[in-house]
Amino acid sequence: MTAIQNIILYLSEIYEQHIFLDILFWCTIVFFGAQFLFYIFFYFPFLFRKKGEIFQGKNPVSVIICAKNEEENLKKIYHLY
Repeated sequence: MTAIQNIILYLSEIYEQHIFLDILFWCTIVFFGAQFLFYIFFYFPFLFRKKGEIFQGKNPVSVIICAKNEEENLKKIYHLY
């Protein structure tokens, strides 16, 4: 028998023994568990934040605006001048 036939035979035996379904089930449980934990740790805190509360970051943020011949629009929008 060739290597491919051996692999196919092995996979068919796994499928017949329902090991394949067990592996698929536990992979699904792990996937959804990871999604749930991600949701709890990253999105759940936003539910309890007050509406007017502003996040006070520790690091300042720089904004770079690239504009060519847009002085009038920048004056209207950003009041930089």
